[in-house]
Amino acid sequence: MKKYIILCFLALFLYDESIAQDDLLSLLGEEETIDFATASFKANRVINLHSIEN
Repeated sequence: MKKYIILCFLALFLYDESIAQDDLLSLLGEEETIDFATASFKANRVINLHSIEN
């Protein structure tokens, strides 16, 4: 009886780990999007006592 209970717990833990593997594999298929920075130098930085205007 004790072996049966241990076997049941092991089966539950192994099943849980197999689900976790599927979640990780789904992340590999997604590609990262590239976000380009726009309007980086459009404003004066007067607060820090310097600006980019000549």
